[in-house]
Amino acid sequence: MAQTVKKRKISGTPFRTTPFQQKHSLEFGLEITQSKHNSIVTCVVCLFCKWFARSGATEDDGRERNRTNNTKYWNPPFCKENFAGHLTSPHLNDFAEYKAFSNQEKKKFFDARKRVQESMHRYLNSMQTVLTIPISKGIVEVIIGDMFFKLELDEDNEEMELIIKTNTLKLFHQQDDGLYVAKVSNAILYNLTLQHTSVGLSFRQTSAVIGQHKDVFGNGKLLGFNDHEVGKMVRVNVGANLQVLSDVLNHHDV
Repeated sequence: MAQTVKKRKISGTPFRTTPFQQKHSLEFGLEITQSKHNSIVTCVVCLFCKWFARSGATEDDGRERNRTNNTKYWNPPFCKENFAGHLTSPHLNDFAEYKAFSNQEKKKFFDARKRVQESMHRYLNSMQTVLTIPISKGIVEVIIGDMFFKLELDEDNEEMELIIKTNTLKLFHQQDDGLYVAKVSNAILYNLTLQHTSVGLSFRQTSAVIGQHKDVFGNGKLLGFNDHEVGKMVRVNVGANLQVLSDVLNHHDV
């Protein structure tokens, strides 16, 4: 009796190779970042991640999650539901505004944000690195001078001026009109300091990381930066932000 041989059937579904549809670029705010020589798209990026901060709710799975700030990229297969799912969570508000625009308006939606970012990069890379920041007398003398620093008592039980307070107030130069001006001589260091401390690095850790930047890139503008200099930069930024809040609250439209 002849024995029959059955071919084994491979279980499972075949790998999806859904190609990218050009109309999704405008519909979901996407940009092609990679493609093959035959024009087949291999990677796209979310322009909302690229140019805007994330907002809205995180995935509602019953667990608390820290929101990521990573830029979202997609590779094949390019599924419409994946684009939509991403945009309705971390970019809920911005995407809702985007959807209400016409196609012509959508094409210009990211241009303004892009110009701001590119202008900042050009500024940081320019030769002019000195920043001049005006700050009111009350912010410098009362908030930064008195509230930030608690005076210590000497051996005679009298208040003793802190050296760190004296050095900090040297950053602010009073003008004839009573307004103070803080001068930052290195905009690149100032920006790096704010970026690193904003994610939780201590002053000492920030100075160490900037030192690593100097070693890797050989940038002499980052030389000799210690934790005391970091503290100065941060205090100037605190004063600058308090001044912005003061200007807003004192504006006639508020």
